[in-house]
Amino acid sequence: MTDAFDTPKVARGTLYFAGEKITNRMMALGFSAAIARILTQTDIGLYSLLTFATSAFAAFTYLAIHMASTKFVSDAVGRQDYSAAGAAARGGRRLLLVVSIPSLAVGVLVSPWVASLGLASEEHGLLVALAFTSAFFLNIAMLLYGEMLGLGMFLRAAMANLVHGTSHYGVGLLFAILGFGVLGLVSGWIVAGIIVVLASLWFLKGKLKSNYILSSKTIISFSAPVAVAGILNLFHNWADVTLLYTLTGNFETTGVYFLMVSGATVLSFLWVSIGRVAFPLISASYAKTGQAGLVEPIRVATRLLNILVIPLGVSLAAVAPTAIETLYGESYLSGSLSLSILAATSILPAYSTLEMDVMKGIGYTKHFLSIGVAALLVDVVAVTILAGPLGTTGGALARVFLWGTSVIIGYWVLRKKVKIPFGEGLFRSLMLAIVMGLSLVLAEQFLLIPYSQPLQVRILTDLVVFVLIGIVAGRGLRVFKRHDFELMKQALPSRLTGLVDRASQLLIWDR
Repeated sequence: MTDAFDTPKVARGTLYFAGEKITNRMMALGFSAAIARILTQTDIGLYSLLTFATSAFAAFTYLAIHMASTKFVSDAVGRQDYSAAGAAARGGRRLLLVVSIPSLAVGVLVSPWVASLGLASEEHGLLVALAFTSAFFLNIAMLLYGEMLGLGMFLRAAMANLVHGTSHYGVGLLFAILGFGVLGLVSGWIVAGIIVVLASLWFLKGKLKSNYILSSKTIISFSAPVAVAGILNLFHNWADVTLLYTLTGNFETTGVYFLMVSGATVLSFLWVSIGRVAFPLISASYAKTGQAGLVEPIRVATRLLNILVIPLGVSLAAVAPTAIETLYGESYLSGSLSLSILAATSILPAYSTLEMDVMKGIGYTKHFLSIGVAALLVDVVAVTILAGPLGTTGGALARVFLWGTSVIIGYWVLRKKVKIPFGEGLFRSLMLAIVMGLSLVLAEQFLLIPYSQPLQVRILTDLVVFVLIGIVAGRGLRVFKRHDFELMKQALPSRLTGLVDRASQLLIWDR
C-alpha cells in the first residue's frame, strides 16, 4: 500500500471522519431542535421541500464528478503518478464548471415555475432560486472534497466538512433567530457554500499540478453511472417525504416526518466515516493487487458496522419518545413509532452504502441503475399503499423496504467478485442489541413513564442504563475483540492510547 493509504493513516482517517460526523450530527440535531421551536410545523415542511430542491439540483448537475475525481486521483496516487492525479483534478474542475454554470442560470429563470409546481405558490420562487444557488456552491465544494479524499488528505477533508457544517447551521440559525425565517435558513446555505469552497481551495493549494487535463469523456465514462445512482439515491432519500406531502397535501405531517428521518440519521456518521475511507482504500488496493486486496478492508468495515450500528440503532429505537421530546418537544411525539422503525433498521442503509463503495472501488458502477430503480419502485409502491392509512409510519416502513431491496440486490451483484461478510460479528452484536434495547424499554415503561418523571430524570436514567448495560453485556457476550482497539490505537495520538487500553479493559473479557 502506498504512503497515502497505509494502515495507520487509514485508521486515523476513519477517526477524523467519525469525529467530524459526530460533531456535524450534533450540530444538526441542535439545529433541528432549535428550528422546531423557532419555526412552525408548516415552515419546517416548507424547509424540508426546499432541502429536497437543493439536493435535486446538485444531483442533476454535478454528474458525480467528485466521485470520479476521488477514483482517478486515488488510482494515480496508488501508482505514485502525481502528474496524472493533477490532470484528473483539472479535468474534473473544467467539466463541473461547464455543466453547473449554465444549469444555475436556467434554474434561477424557472424557479417561479418550480415553486408553483412543487410548493403550490409562485411566491416561493425566490426561495427556490436561492436553494439552487446554494447547490451550485455545494457542487464545487464536493468536487474539492473528492480531490482531498483521492490524495489521502483525510484530516483536511474532515476539516472542510466541519467548516461547512459550522457555517451552514450557525449562519442559517442566526438569520432565523433574527426573524428571517425560512428565507434566513436558505440564505445561510449560500454563505456556508462560499466559505467552504474558499477553505477547500486553500487546503489544496499547490497539491495538484499537471501539464495536461484528463478528458471529459474519460471522467464521464466513470461518473455517468454513479450520477444516475446519485439521482436514484436522491429519490431514495426523498421519495417518502415528497410523496407524503403529495398524498396528504399537509406541510405539518411532512415536517414531522422530515424531523424523524433527520433524527434517525444521527448514526449515519458511523457508516459514512467508514465508507469515506473504505472507498479510496478499496480503489487503491484493487488497482495495486486486484481482487485479493478487497477481502480484508471489506471484512473489517463489515465487522465495525455490525458491532457499532446495530446496538446503537436498537438503543435509539427503545428511547424514541424521550429522544423526540428532548430534541423537538412534545408536539412531535406522533412520530415516535416512525423514529423507532428507522433507528432499529439503520444497519440496512449502512450495508447498502458499503456495497456501493465496493462497486465504485472496483468499477462495477454499471449496476447502480438496476439496483436504484428496483429499490425506488419498491419505495414508491410501499409509500403509495401505506401513507394513507399509516401516515408517517407508512413512510418509515417504505424506507425500510427500500434499503432492504438495495442490500439484497447489491449482494447478488457482487457475489461473483467478492462476498460481503455480513455475518462478521453479527450474532454477538444482535445479542447485545437485544439486551440493551430491552433494558432501556423496561426502564422507560416501569421506572420512568408510570411515575411521570421529569424529562431530565428520564434522560439521565436512559444514559446510565445505556452505559452500564452496554459495558456489562458487551463484556459478557464478548462482542469486542482486541483487534478492534488496536486499530483505534493506530488512529489516535500516542498520548491517548492509555484511554483506549482502559476502554478495552472495560469491554473485553479475556477469560
